[in-house]
Amino acid sequence: LRISEYYIYETPDRIVLDADGIHPRANASLDEIKKLLPKTVKLAGSDNLITEENVPVTWDVSKVNVKKPGTYIVVGKARQLTVSIKVYIKDARLEKVKISKAKAKKKSIKLSWKKIKNVKTYEVAYRKKGTKKWSYKKVSRTSLTIKKLKSRKTYEVKVRTVVGKQKGTFSSIKIVKVK
Repeated sequence: LRISEYYIYETPDRIVLDADGIHPRANASLDEIKKLLPKTVKLAGSDNLITEENVPVTWDVSKVNVKKPGTYIVVGKARQLTVSIKVYIKDARLEKVKISKAKAKKKSIKLSWKKIKNVKTYEVAYRKKGTKKWSYKKVSRTSLTIKKLKSRKTYEVKVRTVVGKQKGTFSSIKIVKVK
């Protein structure tokens, strides 16, 4: 038997799929992870030469701990072959922050966002619209007033979580015109 696509390598009894693996969202359930796994693998047909057929894969996700970030190898069976793929579980604390308020004040912006469970540090980035360089501030609360800005100028702001040396994905950019 052979696999014709989406594989890194194969041996007569084992297939390793997809070099990039599966990247479920933070806090994904095992059922959500199962839905991301390939339902079938394409194997050589019974003539073992030209024809191919999609063979269903039965996956075992019991060794994946969705609460513990890390890389897991999920194993499945397709006929007599063992099929495996990497599943990367993200730290839920690194999820994308949602800015709840970005209000213009006189020469400042008052910014607040929703708290993410077990996060102690956030990083706020801001810049004058149209410029390339971001300025950064780290805070240990869910709000910040950015001061000493230019009046009647438009600024872009975004926020992300910081956990140790890891940094989460930035929020969507909010655009605010300072008074």
